[in-house]
Amino acid sequence: MEPNSQSHAPNTPEDFKARADKINSYPDRDSEAHDAERQQLLDDMLAAGHTPKAKDLDEVIVGLEKAGGFTYDMNTGEAKTVGFAVSIAGHEKPVFIDGLDAKQRRDELDMYISEHAEALSESGNHLGGWVSPDGLLVLDISRVTIDVKEARCNAAEAGQEAFYDFQAQSDVVIRKGAVQERIDQGKH
Repeated sequence: MEPNSQSHAPNTPEDFKARADKINSYPDRDSEAHDAERQQLLDDMLAAGHTPKAKDLDEVIVGLEKAGGFTYDMNTGEAKTVGFAVSIAGHEKPVFIDGLDAKQRRDELDMYISEHAEALSESGNHLGGWVSPDGLLVLDISRVTIDVKEARCNAAEAGQEAFYDFQAQSDVVIRKGAVQERIDQGKH
């Protein structure tokens, strides 16, 4: 009996990293052409039980610049580490973090959490944040799915610039400048 020609390499952390790096290396990495590969990577990681350790919110804040962002489940108290995150339009809040220490960042985050407590209490909603290329921290509310097509569709419907692929540890851009347009128009 011949081995299945569609089987993947061993499902080790190194294999997952190599596959994520491969996705990120494509010149057209954001196109739908690679969604099946993104989905297969997630499915294999879940099947192998490979989910990176989640951190608490204070750890997330301290490592924010290195990580580039976070998605945090207020109900479980853990950072999300698998799937695809899509921001919900209308909840973006830019925060200038240059020069802020960890306590000041936490104060900004606590204020955002207080202001958006109702939306954050809704099942499936997560506290999110990412650092823009110009060093702004953009806080938001996001939802996480394990279906890449659903993530792409939801991001487009919400007028988002991108969704986040936890496995490849990168944004998947679907419309450049969308978030900045809303921030500039005061619709955040």
